[in-house]
Amino acid sequence: MLRRAAVVALAVSLIGCAAIGAVAVTVVSGSDRIEVDTATLKEVHGVVSYQGGGEDNWTDTLSYTGVAVSDLLAAVGGVSEEDTVSFVSSDGFFRTVPATAIGERFEGAAILALSAEGTDETWDEAPLLVFLPSDETFGTQDMIALVGPTFSDGLRSAKSLMVRNVAYVVVNYEGQDLSADVDTPTVLSVVVGEEATDYTLESLERVGLVTAQALGADEAPFYSGVSLRDLIGEIEADAVIRFVYGNGRTDVVTAERIRANDPSILVALLEDGSYLDVEQGLVLVDTGTSGSEAELPLEPIVVIDVPETYEPSSLELAGTTQYSLSREVLESSVHWSGAPATASVSRSGSETSYVGLPLWRAIAYIDDETAPVGDGLVFDDGAFGSDTEGVTVTVIAADGFSQSFPLDLVAGDDRFVLATLKSGLFLDVEESGTVIFAFDDSVELPEGMKLWTVKFVVRIELSSSEAP
Repeated sequence: MLRRAAVVALAVSLIGCAAIGAVAVTVVSGSDRIEVDTATLKEVHGVVSYQGGGEDNWTDTLSYTGVAVSDLLAAVGGVSEEDTVSFVSSDGFFRTVPATAIGERFEGAAILALSAEGTDETWDEAPLLVFLPSDETFGTQDMIALVGPTFSDGLRSAKSLMVRNVAYVVVNYEGQDLSADVDTPTVLSVVVGEEATDYTLESLERVGLVTAQALGADEAPFYSGVSLRDLIGEIEADAVIRFVYGNGRTDVVTAERIRANDPSILVALLEDGSYLDVEQGLVLVDTGTSGSEAELPLEPIVVIDVPETYEPSSLELAGTTQYSLSREVLESSVHWSGAPATASVSRSGSETSYVGLPLWRAIAYIDDETAPVGDGLVFDDGAFGSDTEGVTVTVIAADGFSQSFPLDLVAGDDRFVLATLKSGLFLDVEESGTVIFAFDDSVELPEGMKLWTVKFVVRIELSSSEAP
């Protein structure tokens, strides 16, 4: 379980070490990588002489210009007192100091020096780790007092703490390969209108954590998380919010129902100081004191979607009987009596997952006089007619495009899907409509049959060679 940013790496490239604005710094926090333009950071100037080996062995006093290490670390939310910070050279050499050496004792005085006045044009040590104490001298005893006996063990002098050509600054370094790209795990996707943001654990923490006790009994746990309002902004009370849960189910609610504009509704990361199982999704928690408890989802969430508009629509079913499935019902699989199905489709070397209602479950409502009974969408095997011979299914799109195939092909087969999710997100209505018909790559079609994915599906019809 992650405690906080496990790795922070600054990959530094220089174009002329004397040119401050020419340094590009990539900040990696855990599995995040963020490019920081050091020209946007405050320049730090300081004068210092370092003690080498021996009592009277001191370097020349030089004037350094660079950027504060604390400012660089601020890009990833800073460090805690328990952390360590390692400075790794481009050749793999590194030194490690406690995080307190960066902040508390020498506030802003640990810098990556990018130029050194008093050196010639051949100076090639940038970025150079330099400490700038107020008395302009950094002796061996100063170094021991700053980093402590554990981190100074084996260092012969204060000068031994200098690191030339720093390529990475790493929090809690464990010897990992810093040059390798790390797959960034997304723990929450937030879609507001057309703007989508994928959050890792670290980037969520940087939004700003709030800690409060859950609404309820005195012994209710304390949660730390991000205010839902900070993630989606202020929205109208009747605005629709859609959720995708970690178990693949979906739900549609109103902002008013979950009090989305109340800052006390948290997307929680920690419970009583320990991280939740964020791989399964994050939980919404009511920490308010308004007395009216919000109707929050009980399942961990992986997607929060606030569409700019939510137009009601329906999927029309026509066969022996007529039936209509509303958009809200199709997008609220949490209320179905069975689980949604997934179709994986590969095209041009990439795989896309489609999640939604198995087609045959929809057909069960219209294939004979016996339809599933109950609220929402009911999965009733007995309601699906056994006589499929000679029956044709036609999938019809909003523009009139259609394709037909035998009911025998899809009967009882969850690999044919009326999807409302594509690659884990709700469909883009402008691009695909509210329903897509898709089928899994594992389906083996009868010889000579052609079948395609259909967007903007609005109607499913059954027909047979005999009149009903």
